[in-house]
Parts: sequence; C-alpha cells; structure tokens
Amino acid sequence: MKELEAEYGLDWVKLNVNRGPSLKYVNPVDSMEHLYISDFIIGDTIYEIKSSWTWNKHGKDIELEQKNKAKLTECINQGYNVILVLNQQRLKYEEFMD
Repeated sequence: MKELEAEYGLDWVKLNVNRGPSLKYVNPVDSMEHLYISDFIIGDTIYEIKSSWTWNKHGKDIELEQKNKAKLTECINQGYNVILVLNQQRLKYEEFMD
C-alpha cells in the first residue's frame, strides 16, 4: 500500500482501493470447495499479499503452495487480473504459476 500511495497519492488510494471479493474455489489437496477472501482489489485486479512463509513455508510445503495457486487461479477464471505481492515484490499471475 505504501508503494501505491507513493506512486499515485493518498487520495487515489482512498478512491480506488477496495476490500477484495470472496470467491469459492476447489482446494486441490482435499478436492473440497472452500471460500477464499482476497486481500484487496483495484479496478479488476485482485492483490494478494503473502510472505514466503504463508505462500509455501519457505518452499517446504508444496500442498500449501498448490492451495494458494488454486485460489488465485479461480480469480483468473472468474475474470479478474491477479497480482501476488510475495515478500514485498509484485508478481503477475504468469510469474508465480511456474
């Protein structure tokens, strides 16, 4: 948020940043439907904020990473753009889906 404020100004952030939507997705680990509550949205772009710990426990939890990717893939499937802010670095969908 600090980067957005520095880039566009506080008034722009207040007018354009909103609470993100809630979406149902299928968790690939247990094949069950779950509710994903996104962090925030600007226009049609959902922003998800994660540390490497909450993304995949520093590379040690592939199931957690699969679950996180499934959430963001569902956002794409529903017509949103996605930006993952991983350890304060902005990544587009194609950059973190490898």
